Amino acid sequence: MEVIKFYVEYTQKDLVTFLNSRPPQDISTDEFFDIMFNLEQSASFENFKILDKLFPPLDFNLAMSELMTSNPLMKEEMTKYYKDSIKLMADYFESYKTKGLIKKDIDSFSLSMGITSIQDGLMAAMQMGIEISDIRKSWKEITKMILKSTLVK
Repeated sequence: MEVIKFYVEYTQKDLVTFLNSRPPQDISTDEFFDIMFNLEQSASFENFKILDKLFPPLDFNLAMSELMTSNPLMKEEMTKYYKDSIKLMADYFESYKTKGLIKKDIDSFSLSMGITSIQDGLMAAMQMGIEISDIRKSWKEITKMILKSTLVK
């Protein structure tokens, strides 16, 4: 549980750092993709090199799915982290609404949930063997389409 907690909190820390320093249109960048898909983690944190060897991102996600199915406590903890991540992004989008960069009628929670759902679906595609380059391209194109309807022109 502690290893999983460390892994999730570290990923959320990367997400927070990115969101605090970048505008919404940057969710279509390679850097944001790498954060959302837990890629290139070891470059920014020395201890992650060990975790990357023990729990590659896809193996980690599969293990989490298995643990949540068989362990109610694990499911409860992971649900909390999942909701926290969605709220984190929703708050980020809400702050850009107040700055006038995101349309006022956009539901920030739904926007955050949608982006997270796209990540979940593309992660499943990755687990099914779709090439990472195709996943990255799809992420960029889909997020650009979302942003086109979300951002103030």
